[in-house]
Amino acid sequence: MLDKIPFLKKFSKTKKRTFGDKRIFRRDFYSKAHHQWIKEDKYLKRNFDRFIEILPIELINHIWSNRPVAFIPANGTLSCAINSTEHMSFILIYQDLLRILNSGSPDRGLAILVHELGHLFYRHDERNIDPLEAQVEADKLCTMLGLGEDLQEVLMDSAGGIEARVRISRITADIIVGDDN
Repeated sequence: MLDKIPFLKKFSKTKKRTFGDKRIFRRDFYSKAHHQWIKEDKYLKRNFDRFIEILPIELINHIWSNRPVAFIPANGTLSCAINSTEHMSFILIYQDLLRILNSGSPDRGLAILVHELGHLFYRHDERNIDPLEAQVEADKLCTMLGLGEDLQEVLMDSAGGIEARVRISRITADIIVGDDN
């Protein structure tokens, strides 16, 4: 599955800081001052633990070795990824996403988190890419990690118009192709 992601092959040849396993990564993640707000809410922490479990260690090492990612609470709709050119990237967690993560269907929230991580993974800030294609590419990471249907539900609930329909159809195609492999 992840062998379809070209950046991971390239990453394995680089000499950057890596985490040996998820236990080490989890400890490091929660030790950061900017993640204390997650740790303080046991339900939110439980869902971030699930988020970390979903991510392959190779993906974690690829993203966090380039620039650590800080998850920051903010005001807005759902979430937003911001890739800094310096030392850290940010994923803004808006109140809508917090409600989803703490709801009876937190997998939708996990899909949104993985989607935002997809923007960082595919380095959309460094590439001249059509915004819709960037969304579709980030959606693909969700599908590869088993959250495509959850992301589809988020998109179906949104008022995204033609863009949402295009993304839903591409996710459906990726799910069907993935089921055949």
